[in-house]
Amino acid sequence: MLSSPRNEDARFGFFAWSQSFSQMAAQIGAAAMPLIALALHVPDAQIGFVSLAQYAPVLLFTLVFGAWIDATSKLTPMLLAHAGRAGVFFTLAWLAAAGAITFPQLLIGVFIAGTFTSAFDVSVQGIIPQLVSSDRLIRANARIQLTYSIAQVVGPSAAGLLVGLGSPGMAFLIIAVTYTVAFIVLAPLRSKAVQAKSEKNNAELGVVRRLWEGMRFSFSDRVLVRLLTAGALFNLAEQALITTFLVYAGRNLGIPTTRLGMLLAAAGVGAVLAAAATRGRLQRSLTLTMLSWMSLATFAPLLLLAVQSADLTAYVVIATVFLTYGAGLVVYNVIAVSIRQHRAPDGMQSRVGAVYRFFAYGALGLGGLTSSVLVALCGVRSALTIIVCAMAGMTVLYVAQLWLVRADIDGTFDAL
Repeated sequence: MLSSPRNEDARFGFFAWSQSFSQMAAQIGAAAMPLIALALHVPDAQIGFVSLAQYAPVLLFTLVFGAWIDATSKLTPMLLAHAGRAGVFFTLAWLAAAGAITFPQLLIGVFIAGTFTSAFDVSVQGIIPQLVSSDRLIRANARIQLTYSIAQVVGPSAAGLLVGLGSPGMAFLIIAVTYTVAFIVLAPLRSKAVQAKSEKNNAELGVVRRLWEGMRFSFSDRVLVRLLTAGALFNLAEQALITTFLVYAGRNLGIPTTRLGMLLAAAGVGAVLAAAATRGRLQRSLTLTMLSWMSLATFAPLLLLAVQSADLTAYVVIATVFLTYGAGLVVYNVIAVSIRQHRAPDGMQSRVGAVYRFFAYGALGLGGLTSSVLVALCGVRSALTIIVCAMAGMTVLYVAQLWLVRADIDGTFDAL
């Protein structure tokens, strides 16, 4: 499929640069939307609906997208997603400039953008194995994770600055322009892409048949089903944590929006450092590497319970928590994504990725809803306590589930 390393580098280069802009837009949006909701004076218990609107399309459309995308060029839905998201945020920018933006409009815009993102992310799962050979899969995913990590640094800081200056319209506009640039950078890859034979074969099967094959394989593979379970539980707790902490820090502690964005960006700093340090290099035991780094991510948030004021010590603790969290998460993700792509048969990567996203990323939307329910029932502080304790407790499940299949995980790349 790939004629030479030089051609492979050229194709992957277009994709990687486009991803840089796409992830930047996504990270600005992820941090800005809850902050804009706060600026619109939305009640605390309703802030979680922003996350629900963003990730609900994952539950509604991802599986169908996976079945469709495995039978077509991965580039078409990626380009459509860039264009669609740019259009959504240009519209929101226009509404904000006219002083007509409302919380329901924000939710509708986030939902539509999330639908495009759902198709885009499924395409990404299938296109990376087409752009690079198997022996370069870990390094390719490490580079993409590094791109994502850098966006995590810049995105929340930019979002906090823009919203803190009272410019939600400018935040929408910058997101829209960045998605437009991502589209422009990715477009030339169409002339360099080669349609996989598996895509042509998949096109002969019905959508329901392709969907069933992806589900059956994902749940029959002893490694993939455990990665899916761990990912879903962690993502639910993670989104509940982020949503609740934003409310707690902004409302209860009175941390200014600009500073809050910079503190959240510490997760990106940790991710950048971890991604740069590993650079796709494998250690002897992938299982131990995954579990140790994930443990950092799940236990670090316990320190947030010690934060009860907006002073220098609190800022240091918050920054440390998110830096550690970001570092642990990026190493885990590089390994987990590469294992998933490697174990999926040729022509089934998008469907396997879609099944994973349906459960693991769909849990992000449920995490936002969980935050709203807990805040409404027991208050912000108690909700935060419950969430961080549950997150730490889930580490036991990660260890128990993944340790059972450690031989399969550690032997994944032995042939490379």
